[in-house]
Amino acid sequence: MVCADLLQDYNVYTPVIDDRETDLIVEVKGRYDKVNVKSIGNMTTKSSIEVKLGKHFQKKIIDVLAIYHKPIGIAYLPIRKMGFPKYLNLAIHTAHNGQNKKRIYFYQFMRYPEYE
Repeated sequence: MVCADLLQDYNVYTPVIDDRETDLIVEVKGRYDKVNVKSIGNMTTKSSIEVKLGKHFQKKIIDVLAIYHKPIGIAYLPIRKMGFPKYLNLAIHTAHNGQNKKRIYFYQFMRYPEYE
């Protein structure tokens, strides 16, 4: 699903072996991004999903984390620029208490990052 989405606008390559946590290579404006894909089935709370990045993200070899959540779509997080957090909470809906401070929304990342 992620590869099909990206192929609409970019050249996408798949690695020959799967030992470096890289699921896709995406060519964007002359550079090559290493992309890791995660599928999230259920929401963690009534308003958000949680993504645990695990120990392999400590190697800091991934540029973009693609999160596929079937009911909504795909979010492309510039994980390298985000400093490789150990986990992420991505809001799908406004919290019941209305809190928005430091809240990251899934919808903010539905376009592939084309930073330089």
